[in-house]
Amino acid sequence: MKINGFTDMTTRRWIIASGFIAVLIVITAGLMVAGGPVQGRMDQNDRGRFGDISSMLRVLECHYRVIGTFPENFEKQQIVAECRQRYPAAPNLSDRISQQPYPYVFQPNIRISVCASFASTQQRLLALFGKTEPDFTPETGCITIIRD
Repeated sequence: MKINGFTDMTTRRWIIASGFIAVLIVITAGLMVAGGPVQGRMDQNDRGRFGDISSMLRVLECHYRVIGTFPENFEKQQIVAECRQRYPAAPNLSDRISQQPYPYVFQPNIRISVCASFASTQQRLLALFGKTEPDFTPETGCITIIRD
């Protein structure tokens, strides 16, 4: 049977093709927004790095509250016993992917920064961590604490 010059078979093909194209558009849009599996892996690695440097800073802040100064190096032996007990799961001191130690910038009793090399863009880092950690600077990849 012909409808407006098309057979039922032609109409079905157009409907199926249109549905297929619509599904492809939705999948493509989803990948563009979410970033796909590569971005997902980068986000997961960056969350691990951020967690590591955040944990390091919690232990260092504890050390500062107890002793009144930051340690010159971040080594487990230099952290006071009270802080080692409060945070028994010692933070990773090295990047999980590159195995490079996280940079630790220290100015006696004034400022301390712990940094990581993140894989994501600055905008993405700000979106992931900017609201949870106001002392995080995506441009440098550092969390900094300044004492007065």
